[in-house]
Amino acid sequence: MNHSAFSLKYLIAILSVFAALTLGIYSNTFTSPFIFDDLPYILNDPHIRMTELTWNNIEKAALEGSPRHRLLPNVSFAVNYYFGRYHVTGYHVINVMIHIFTGIILFAFIKFTVYLESRRSEKPDYPLLIPFFTAMIWLAHPVNTQTVTYTCQRMAGMAAMFYILSMLFYVYARSSIRSEPRCYAKGFVLFIGCIISGVCAVGSKENAGALPLFILLYEWFFFQDLKSIRTNKKFFLIICGLSLLFGIIAIIYLGENPVTRILKSYTIRDFTLPQRLMTESRVVVYYISLFFFPFPARLTLEHDYPLSLSFIDPITTVISIITIIALIGMAVGRARRDRLGSFCILWFFGNLLIESSVIGIEIIFEHRTYLPFMMASLLLVILITRIIKHKKLMAGLLGCALILISIWTYQRNDVFGNGVKFLNDCVIKSPNKIRPRNNLATTLQLNGKTPEAIRNFLKILAIDPNYVTAYNNLGNIYAAQNKADKALDYYISALEIDPALDPYHVKDFASVHFNLGSVLMHHRMTNEAIFHFRQGMKINPNNAKAHSLLGKALMQQKQFRQAAIQFEKAVQLDPESRDAKENLQYLKNNPHKLFDANDTTRVKSILYPDNEQFHLKLAAFYQKQNKFNRAAIQYKKVLLIDPSNTHALYNLGACFALLGQHEKSLKTFNRLKMLKNKR
Repeated sequence: MNHSAFSLKYLIAILSVFAALTLGIYSNTFTSPFIFDDLPYILNDPHIRMTELTWNNIEKAALEGSPRHRLLPNVSFAVNYYFGRYHVTGYHVINVMIHIFTGIILFAFIKFTVYLESRRSEKPDYPLLIPFFTAMIWLAHPVNTQTVTYTCQRMAGMAAMFYILSMLFYVYARSSIRSEPRCYAKGFVLFIGCIISGVCAVGSKENAGALPLFILLYEWFFFQDLKSIRTNKKFFLIICGLSLLFGIIAIIYLGENPVTRILKSYTIRDFTLPQRLMTESRVVVYYISLFFFPFPARLTLEHDYPLSLSFIDPITTVISIITIIALIGMAVGRARRDRLGSFCILWFFGNLLIESSVIGIEIIFEHRTYLPFMMASLLLVILITRIIKHKKLMAGLLGCALILISIWTYQRNDVFGNGVKFLNDCVIKSPNKIRPRNNLATTLQLNGKTPEAIRNFLKILAIDPNYVTAYNNLGNIYAAQNKADKALDYYISALEIDPALDPYHVKDFASVHFNLGSVLMHHRMTNEAIFHFRQGMKINPNNAKAHSLLGKALMQQKQFRQAAIQFEKAVQLDPESRDAKENLQYLKNNPHKLFDANDTTRVKSILYPDNEQFHLKLAAFYQKQNKFNRAAIQYKKVLLIDPSNTHALYNLGACFALLGQHEKSLKTFNRLKMLKNKR
């Protein structure tokens, strides 16, 4: 195609500039630590720990890695782990390379699209300038740091890369068929590339599900010349095919009953569907403001964005809705006169539709703009080329804007470079958001700044008294300080929370059980420890450390065969679990232990929550610690299991007396007296 035939020298120069710009502004990110969702999706996901490059391990990473359905990013994390374990540099290098490659594809896609539009338009044709500055502005935009530098958001990066690659393959395929109608081989190969890239996009992140709709929109705008669907049978068939594909993607991610799935997504949220829809109108307008003014002080990983409670609360809700309707209306109304500008606007709003509409996910994240900002960058460049007719002045203005946002991107990346600095930045910008403060407190704890960590965990509980993770982390701090009474106090407080009050952290209840079991085992309360390990495994059966601890507890019970099973499971989940491997090796070196007669003994009572001996022991433990309120709770649980337990009644009455609750104490002792008289 003649429109793409320009000097190889210029092509190499352009690609070199893209690479140099991106590497320069991201040069301070290659040692940035793992943060936030990097922990569950990379550091704590055993499925991506690929030690051998085999098909089975690749399949395991793809199908069992977290989150599910994001197959290709999970495989890429497994490959990173295979070559460099958890050295962060390798992960960041891949992310930056994906960003550069996506910018190159975007350049090619815009260049082709500008060529198509210039053939039917009398507007000035800038075949290189427009795609060049579009790609450069997009590559350098500060908001994109949340996709590129935040390691686990490789998912968004890969989805966007394959998405725009699929679009590029499609437009090349259609152009090939149009220019060479009798030669289908080239077009067929390009269509196969389009399909494969599209599947890869959907296999990277769910927001790529909008791809069939935008292939359809591109076809209608630039190849069908916005002709009526009724008079174009071929286009009607294309619509049917792409609509079917979109439906299949929706069923894969939302099931056969998408309405039920969407409504269910709100069960763990503190907002309703109407509130989300109203709030998202303001969020989308906020995204637009971030595109035009991405000052680093406005950027944060977790925005504390207030909900819209009605169309006029706040008043910006109705203003935002009107703004969005006006922009979409303008895009539709001006489609025939300005196809390129119209397509850019529809691209922006359409590619936010999945993540910024009815599905009950978090309200706002900057990485959701990664794909929409592609055409927003093109629209900005087009507007400037139309307003400023002098080519050098226009290029100078775009160059100045590029320099400014490059500086801002470098500054934003500098914040990512230090874990405590980054988390402090999040907490300062969103002081009432719990997750950033929890991550800050955890990082401070790991860095030995325990008093600061405790203060932040207590601030979290002041914001949300039912935040189980904070109780768990406080318990861990005091357990590490050998303050068992305080540790148990926080662990028990966590387990007394109704999981329905903190459904988003259900797995953290498993962690509480594991940590509580560890403390109990340290204090020779082995039966109770085993009970909590098993309770935790009902919630999260894939915790390697918990299986290893359970194995050690079972060894103390001389249940060596069961212990070996647990150690094997721990090694299976985490091949680098040294403790589990050493204990398993000990049992293998002493095979007679695996056939010990005591191995068949079952202490069934420790496997069930209604275990009165467990509650009695825990109550006695609290009494020794003068925690009479806690002890009373445990004695009440015993009496729910066995109302005639005189030992529990006597001690419960004593606890009430020591707490100064004399009326309750008298009633309890009267109940005890009546019970003894009956006997």
